[in-house]
Amino acid sequence: MPIDWWLLHWLPMSEWIGGAALWMVLSILLLVLVLLPWFPALMPRSPAAVVTPAQCSGCRLCVADCPYEAIHLAPHPNLKPGRQIAVVDPDRCAACGICVGACPTASPLFPAAQLISGIDLPDMPIDTFRRRLVAGLSAPNAPRRVLFACAQAARTFDDDRLLVMPFACAAQMPPTFVDLALRLGATEVWINSCSAGACTYRLGGDWVADRLARKRSPRLRRQVPASAWRLTQHDIGAENELFDTWASRPQTTELHQ
Repeated sequence: MPIDWWLLHWLPMSEWIGGAALWMVLSILLLVLVLLPWFPALMPRSPAAVVTPAQCSGCRLCVADCPYEAIHLAPHPNLKPGRQIAVVDPDRCAACGICVGACPTASPLFPAAQLISGIDLPDMPIDTFRRRLVAGLSAPNAPRRVLFACAQAARTFDDDRLLVMPFACAAQMPPTFVDLALRLGATEVWINSCSAGACTYRLGGDWVADRLARKRSPRLRRQVPASAWRLTQHDIGAENELFDTWASRPQTTELHQ
């Protein structure tokens, strides 16, 4: 066949096939990026949550709040009739800490010298956060505003008037941390989480909002006035917006005890 026939019939077809293949590859890559937060096994893994049997009462709150169904209950090793204990599946655990924020024993208001929670992250224990908060608000010329921030959301800006404490997920923070910060002299507490639908750990933003709104256990204590805390939702890359929102709020001089 003459060369002009091949050019007329095969060249356009090869270009179409190449374009279709390119669009298919791009579509697959986009789908992977969208679904990546929903597949923790594909993400860099931190150590899974661990359970301390002596502190676990089998209350089921961590089971209900885990976005990955990585926790179930089993008979407690103390063999007491009807007593259960949380059991973590390390292959499903995303180390988000949402279960820690759900655990009643993670409250920093307990007077024990070391805060030992029924369930905790081994590389980010809740006792470390309590110690950082106490030290940060007790230091000379300590800031009087606190930001409990999701490490997956906007959290980094420099201001010596603000104590920033990043959690693995905003829902890792038990609501009583707000209470403790105010008792230690903070005049205002901010909590920043991912925006709606953008939570790296699926439901962390929803759970922290419901806990602070006293719609989900563990609930923010009713003694904490609404004027003393604020929940914001700014994703990574929106640090300037978070700072502008924070800086525009008048500094209160009232200490909430």
